[in-house]
Amino acid sequence: MNKLNLNDGSFLYQMTSELNTQVVKEEKQKHYCIAIDVSGSMHYSLESIREHLGNQIATSLAENDLLSIIYYSSNGDFGLILDRFIYKGIDSLMSAKNAVKMLKSRNLTGFCDPLKLAKKTFTQSETNIFIFMSDGYENQNSITSVLNATSDLASVVDYGIVIEYGDYANHDLLLKMGDILGTTIYAKNVQTYNIQLDTIVKGTYSSNTIKIPSTDIEQIFFVQDGLTVVPKLVDNEYIIPIDLVYYVVSFNSNYVPAKEISQLNQGLLGLCYINESKPSKVWEYLGQLGSISLIDQYSGAIGNQKLNEFQQKLLSYIVAETELFEGGFDLNYLPPSNEFNLIDLLQLLSEDEETKVYTRDDRFNYSKIGSSKVQTSTLDEENPYKLDYEYVDLIEKGNPLELVYNSSRANISFQVNHKVSVDLTPVINAKKLVGLPEKVETIIFRNYTIVADLILNLKQMVVTTSEETLKIIPTDLYEIVNGRVVLFLDKLSLTNRDMIASVDMEAFAEQVLDDKMLAYRQRVFNSLSKENEVKSYSNPFVEKYGEEVANQLSELGIGNNGFSPKVVSVSGQDMYYAPEITTKVAGIQSVPSLDNVIKKVNEKGEAKLTPGETILYGIYKEYLTFISMPHYVNSADQKALLISYLETEQKSIRKVKRNILYNLSKSIFVALLSKQKIDNDQYEVTKENNKFSITIDQKVKEVLI
Repeated sequence: MNKLNLNDGSFLYQMTSELNTQVVKEEKQKHYCIAIDVSGSMHYSLESIREHLGNQIATSLAENDLLSIIYYSSNGDFGLILDRFIYKGIDSLMSAKNAVKMLKSRNLTGFCDPLKLAKKTFTQSETNIFIFMSDGYENQNSITSVLNATSDLASVVDYGIVIEYGDYANHDLLLKMGDILGTTIYAKNVQTYNIQLDTIVKGTYSSNTIKIPSTDIEQIFFVQDGLTVVPKLVDNEYIIPIDLVYYVVSFNSNYVPAKEISQLNQGLLGLCYINESKPSKVWEYLGQLGSISLIDQYSGAIGNQKLNEFQQKLLSYIVAETELFEGGFDLNYLPPSNEFNLIDLLQLLSEDEETKVYTRDDRFNYSKIGSSKVQTSTLDEENPYKLDYEYVDLIEKGNPLELVYNSSRANISFQVNHKVSVDLTPVINAKKLVGLPEKVETIIFRNYTIVADLILNLKQMVVTTSEETLKIIPTDLYEIVNGRVVLFLDKLSLTNRDMIASVDMEAFAEQVLDDKMLAYRQRVFNSLSKENEVKSYSNPFVEKYGEEVANQLSELGIGNNGFSPKVVSVSGQDMYYAPEITTKVAGIQSVPSLDNVIKKVNEKGEAKLTPGETILYGIYKEYLTFISMPHYVNSADQKALLISYLETEQKSIRKVKRNILYNLSKSIFVALLSKQKIDNDQYEVTKENNKFSITIDQKVKEVLI
């Protein structure tokens, strides 16, 4: 036996399952139960899965093995297409194959029903192997309900494997289910799934086991058939198959007599695998492992797809370490816990008034998301045309970097505008129009999403900024070419380990309340500004060309909002599920209308106001106080004074809003990357002697692209 001193003061013990233990020997019949997701998203995969399952029954099962197959989609739409089928050789296959052909895709995805049915299907007199596959998101039951059903099932399962199918499955929930049942593996496509199912069904599932008392054990796992498995815990004893290597983490330096060694690669890789939901632990074990390639891969493992690829790489190294240190070995390679990160960089740049971004530069490396679009006018059967434009400024002048943060999703974006000259001759010729100018100068707006739902879309950003800002940015993250700074965003992690370790959902709840309170303030001063015409917009094309031509230009997509012709998608739409953190402030979630509140006060008095209406009217009274002050009442130009007051308030609100959104966004990134469990959590926040109840929940949002 060997042991490795871990950096947190605990010890990793490498042990074999025939030593110092009481072997429980019994021969049991194997019972495989496979739960297959048949929700609508499985439509394109089910045919191949059906065919493979039919063949697999013939090639993988041993005589007298039991096989049950459960299908499931929405709540209530589930059942057994094979119920304890006994394999008796090739001649017994026809009924089973016919049953498998019944698998059809439909409806939504609910996990609880198949988990409960599987428990009823198993008996304790058999070696129970449960395989649960899903490609989608649980959208029928709460996370707590699913995990409770998983725990109930785990009490009768000897070997449990959860298969995450594809890149859009409910990664975090499936991972938690795998932690309870045994393990989780990833199948990128139907071919990988079929191979993995073969490996699983042909695996070694011994009914001869050992029992390991749980005393002094922090974590335990074993490696079998290429899988890293957390064993079942029964009556404070872990059940482990015989003749296997297993690993124990304990703070007891004398847990068992063992030789202390400096490297225990398979054990550290296994710890990385089973602790995927604890990023700070993964970093710790990677640092002690010293594999440069794995550290680099995990640094860029943003989003489910790349995390799954990282997990797959861990499994491959657990089986065979030959390429583990191919990229180099360095026990000091781990980045510092407070390393400079993408969120730090973007905020630093946006706070510098000298920063300008250049999106037309050839080195600006942006991966466009979404389907291809064409102008609707190009599809006109009789008179098709397309409007093109040229940049007025041949040398790009750059735009201020004004970041837009999302208050519920892990998104950061910015918008730029360019002066353009739109060539109208194609539409003039196609439609035989009279009176339109051949060219019109206007503005075109472009939006760039730097990070979309934890996925980095902008690999290189081109900017100019102040010397002071440049001194803060690490020199290996940029190069200066022809006076412009090329930033290598893909070299940065989104956050750092200190941020992830210090996730604070109570502070997030306070930020949510601040944002809601500011929304009330916005409502008041937006209404007052509109009423007093603080900003009035005139159409420059009306002044220059007259109303008739301005209307024609508007129909062509040229107006106050610049050049934006109607477009249509031509490459079809795809979709993905994005993690989203939703919030609700009880009693004040909906911001009321200022006019309605004023009317209610005039008719019924302030005592009849709801909590939200009271907040709104309290802010409105600040305005009433201002217009009753002597310097306003006695002013010769009250209009100018009022507009100045309202503009100052609006400017202050925008500044505070940007800061709140930055903090909210940062908290969302950290919460999602730290795998923080969020399930309708309740927080109480006190503000100005008033108590507010805030609910925070994590959901998924269907995003069309």
